[in-house]
Amino acid sequence: MGTDDEGKGFVSKIVAKVRQKAAVMGASALVAYLLIDIVVYAFALTAAREAFLRSTGKEPWADIRGFLLVVGGIWAGNNATRPLRLAGAAALSPVTGKAMQFIEDHLPAKIRQASLPGGATFATPLAAGVLLAGWGIFVVSVLGAYLIFLK
Repeated sequence: MGTDDEGKGFVSKIVAKVRQKAAVMGASALVAYLLIDIVVYAFALTAAREAFLRSTGKEPWADIRGFLLVVGGIWAGNNATRPLRLAGAAALSPVTGKAMQFIEDHLPAKIRQASLPGGATFATPLAAGVLLAGWGIFVVSVLGAYLIFLK
């Protein structure tokens, strides 16, 4: 019983934090920030893996210390670049908002009119999910092409 309550408390805290950020930044800025994060993490993980593999001859996940070193380095780099990513998200917010609106406009009227608690329509998170998934597939495809064809 205690673990279920703790799990709900943790999830509730995460949901509250996301709602707070979305309220301050706006949905399009939050999605823009996540779009930038997808690129940063994808390239950072790929570059870190390549560097570790070339320097040690082993995959980072085959060596727990190496894996922790790689993840720690990415975490530190990610914290150092946060202001740049926030600025990028602010700059991309108008374009992201237009892309989300384009996707929302092509959703069925029933979905556009359905509202969620807090006043947002169901179409907004759905459009954000479609945009993030499409961008993620594109970034992974580019990295996959690099790893397969350009090596």
